[in-house]
Amino acid sequence: MTAVDVQSLAKRVKRNCDVSDARFGRQFSMCGLLLRLRNLYKSENGVPPWEEPDSGPMLEWVAGRERLWDRLESEEIAALEVGGQRVDPFDVEEINRRLAPAGFAYAAGYGPFLKPTFVLGELLSRRRDHGLDCLVIGRELARDLSFSPAMRQGEVVIGLTGAMRLFFWDRVGEPAGSTSRYMAAALNYCGLDLARIRRRPAEHAGAVDEVCGAEVETYLAHERGEARDDTLDPAAWREAVADHAATEIELLARTLKDLLADTHDQGLLIHVRDADRPASLLFYLAFVPMLHRLLMPEVVAAAERFVTRPDWEELTRAKDEARQRIVGLSRRLFDLIEAGRHRPPDWTRREVHDRIVVPLGARGLSPDGAD
Repeated sequence: MTAVDVQSLAKRVKRNCDVSDARFGRQFSMCGLLLRLRNLYKSENGVPPWEEPDSGPMLEWVAGRERLWDRLESEEIAALEVGGQRVDPFDVEEINRRLAPAGFAYAAGYGPFLKPTFVLGELLSRRRDHGLDCLVIGRELARDLSFSPAMRQGEVVIGLTGAMRLFFWDRVGEPAGSTSRYMAAALNYCGLDLARIRRRPAEHAGAVDEVCGAEVETYLAHERGEARDDTLDPAAWREAVADHAATEIELLARTLKDLLADTHDQGLLIHVRDADRPASLLFYLAFVPMLHRLLMPEVVAAAERFVTRPDWEELTRAKDEARQRIVGLSRRLFDLIEAGRHRPPDWTRREVHDRIVVPLGARGLSPDGAD
C-alpha cells in the first residue's frame, strides 16, 4: 500500500470542510454560528478551550472566513487522494484502513441541515466494540464548523477528544440553571468543584481533560446505540430530514433518533449503568438540549434522585418507560410525515407542530439544537 501524504490529505480535507461551511454555515442561527466560529477559531489557533479569544484578531479571522465562503459557496465536496487512490470523502472505512497504519484517523458524516462534516487527526486508539470499528481522534489537523464529540458512518464510530474538550468547557461556563446544577453534581462525583474550576480553569485543565476522556466513551456508546437501533427505517429518516430541513420536523426527527439510540440496550444509558458512572449520567443531562429532557421525564426524575440516592435499577426502569413512549412518538411523527407525502409541506409541519410540539410544552424549535 502506498504511503499516505498526511499533510497533503489535510489540505484536501480542510478544503472540503471550508466548502461545507460556505454552503451550509449561514443556515445556523446567529447564536449557533457565532458559537461554532468561536470554537473553530480556538481549534485552528491553539487557544485553550477555557479562554476567550482576543476580539480583534478573531474578528479579522471571521472576516477572512466570510470572504473565503463567498469564493467557495458554489464549489462541490471533492474526492480525496489517500495513498495514491481517489476515495469518496464519506468512505470512512476505506480511508481509515489506509490511514491507521500511519497513526491517523478520519471522520465524516452529516449534521443539522444535512451539512457534511469532516475531521482528520491523530489516532489515539482503535478497537472492535460490539462489532463496530471504534476509533478515537486526538490532535486535529482539519475540521469544519461542527463540534460533535462523536460521529458514525456505517459500522465505524469515531470519538473526537478535541471537540469533547470544547463542548465540555462551553458547558462549564454556562450560567446558573439546570445545566449548571447537573454539571456541579457530576463534577462532584469526579472529586472536582465547578466554582473552583470557573475561578482558576488553567489549574484544573489536566483533571478536566481526564473527565473529557471518559465522556468520549459515553458519546461512543450513543453512536453504538444508534448503529444498533432499528426502530426507524434509515432511508425514510434521511428523506424526512431532507424534505423538512431547518424545520421543527428535522429537529424532532434528529432528537427522537438520538433518544432511540440512548435508550437502546446497547446505548448510552445502559453504558453508564454498566460502567457505574453516575457522573456520566449527570453530564448527559447537562449536555443534552431541553427538548431531550422534555421527551424523557422519567430519566430526568431518576437522575435527579441520583444526587442523593443512586439507584441503577430505578434508572433502568425509567429508561424502559421512556423508550416505550419515544418509540410510539417516533412512529406517530413518521405516520404524519407519510400522511403528508402528497400534501403541501405546510400541512405536515402544521400537523406535527399542533399534535406533537405543542403537547410537549415546547415553543419554537431550532434545528441548531440537534447538533
